Amino acid sequence: MCSSDLSYPGFPTGGLSGTHIPALSGVNSWADVGYAAAYNPIGATPFSVTALFRGNPTDARAQTIVGHTTSSWRLWMGATGNLEWQIAGTTLTSSGIYNDGDWHQIVAVYSPASTPGVTGTNLLYVDGALDSSVSSVSTNGFATGSTSDVMIGADSQYTNNPEVFGQQFAGQICEV
Repeated sequence: MCSSDLSYPGFPTGGLSGTHIPALSGVNSWADVGYAAAYNPIGATPFSVTALFRGNPTDARAQTIVGHTTSSWRLWMGATGNLEWQIAGTTLTSSGIYNDGDWHQIVAVYSPASTPGVTGTNLLYVDGALDSSVSSVSTNGFATGSTSDVMIGADSQYTNNPEVFGQQFAGQICEV
């Protein structure tokens, strides 16, 4: 849980306290949430992920905010500071740069169509405003997903993979 003294409720500013928020180093520091069927939306199951985060602006590499593998879904910050939401074979990239050392709220929404043959929508909200969307999500969600654990500050598929080492988050994450 984050401690806060926000000036504008609902919009993260610089006012969050570090009292209850871990500082993630970007190397071998994350929280393992475990696995639950609810974390693995398959078929036409709507799904969303939300988090408050503050990146370390001097760390310019791909960094996972919350991850469940590329075969299911993940939310990360790219090397340029854009946010990316990947689910059901689509990747949504934010128009803004958010690796600025300030607190931001991100909400990623996956809305597959319940009718066969109709495409669904992915949405990415940052700081309370719609940043990006795509309406070409696969027609009935996706098939298998993943039974790997969900990680905060990392993605289980990259934690022990020397070929893509370094996708752990450097900064702070809370309220996932």
